[in-house]
Amino acid sequence: MLALFYMFAWRPQMATLAGLESQWMAEEARFQQAKNLLVMLEEVRNSAAKTEAEFASITSKMPSELELASLIAELQNIANDAGVNLISIKPSATTPKDGFTELNVNISAVGSYVSLIDFIKRIENAQRQLKVDTIDIRVSQYPDLSLNLMLSAFTIDETGKAAPPLPVQSASANK
Repeated sequence: MLALFYMFAWRPQMATLAGLESQWMAEEARFQQAKNLLVMLEEVRNSAAKTEAEFASITSKMPSELELASLIAELQNIANDAGVNLISIKPSATTPKDGFTELNVNISAVGSYVSLIDFIKRIENAQRQLKVDTIDIRVSQYPDLSLNLMLSAFTIDETGKAAPPLPVQSASANK
């Protein structure tokens, strides 16, 4: 009788119990994954306002159009405020990137060491997003130094297309 009980009742129930236990463990793992995802999504939601503010700050410094004239005017104003004599501003070709376009600009200027450093700092804090790529400072005629600066200006791509390529131009400005 005991053997029949074991064969027909106990063993099938134990097999069912083992299957249910493996299902429970799989569901527990899925529950833990969902819980981790929920924590991550809550962190994203909590940081969304900060991320949006940073994005707005960056995009406010990146116009949607190239606006070369306003860029040259801003660089001239920065040079005037820093006491630097701009010799030339030479924009080169634009480079489309993912979500923005980069314009390389070569600047030649003359000024004292202090005024050139002030000029570079003002470029870093300009209203428009500018990135200094290379700096070359040499003694021209003491106490003046000559500066050759390669910088990048950016335009944001709001339409899904990059800005059209810029024909190579040169703009000269004197203080």
